Amino acid sequence: MELKLPPPLLFVSCLLLIYLLPGGEHYPFPQWLSFLFAGIGIAVSIAGLYALKKAQTTISPFTPQQSSLLVTSGIYRFSRNPMYLGLMFLLIAWAIWLNRYLASLVIIGFVCYLNRFQIKPEEQYLQQKFGERFTQYCQQVRRWL
Repeated sequence: MELKLPPPLLFVSCLLLIYLLPGGEHYPFPQWLSFLFAGIGIAVSIAGLYALKKAQTTISPFTPQQSSLLVTSGIYRFSRNPMYLGLMFLLIAWAIWLNRYLASLVIIGFVCYLNRFQIKPEEQYLQQKFGERFTQYCQQVRRWL
């Protein structure tokens, strides 16, 4: 499996890049909206971690081959990648807080990079390991939301 930049490092890199972007003078969004997105991001990520821990399978994005069980309950009924979804919401919160208009490009890049270099390799492995069960799960639950 070919994994490139690990998701935690990608996330921190995107946080830094958003911080370095020029900001706008006017706030098109109220600042409280950043707290809302941060709360959603944290809740979704924790729900994903909790479901994997409860199922006693790996939570590490570095070792998807150690997945011992296909988790389809809890938050995984709504998203196949809730921890990555949570990180995306946290990036949105950060962009709103800092008033960075161009951050949407960074966030789109984050999603595209994860899809190509993290999620697709994970899905290929899960397809090999869980077969038809994973195919059915993919048909029922979207990759992100």
